[in-house]
Amino acid sequence: MKISLDIIHFLIILMSGIILHVVVLFCLMTFYVYPEDVEKEGGAIYRLKNRSDIEVMASILRSATKSWEYKTTIMNNAVVSHSQLIRYLAIAVEKELMEYSETTGLYRTTAAGVKYLAKYEQLLVLLPTIPDLPDLDNVPDVSKQDHLNEPIKDRLLS
Repeated sequence: MKISLDIIHFLIILMSGIILHVVVLFCLMTFYVYPEDVEKEGGAIYRLKNRSDIEVMASILRSATKSWEYKTTIMNNAVVSHSQLIRYLAIAVEKELMEYSETTGLYRTTAAGVKYLAKYEQLLVLLPTIPDLPDLDNVPDVSKQDHLNEPIKDRLLS
């Protein structure tokens, strides 16, 4: 069976297109900020990386406030890994922030969990967000200012 050069050329173009699509998808997955990776709380937008334990617990509790939810749904809505979910659900059930139904295998946030979320929201309103740090290249060098290197008593007497 002979394969014509046109078919080989077509297959090469097809394969290079697939490879290009894979590279583009990888770049998008790496650098694009997905809307579900950004959480809006108390008027501030937070990137979900490096969240504190309190923030992760609040996300998990918020995921099951309206109805009974499966672990998978909570995990996807709270944007946590499976190991994080297991750890935080165990703590939440132990502290009675969530309840677990053994008959259905579902979780729901309790009244104590809703109170936790209300207090968490109050903290977000009270605490200011940290602004971006200034560029250190544009900060003046204070070691070049002579009056700062003088002893304090000389500065007070002058």
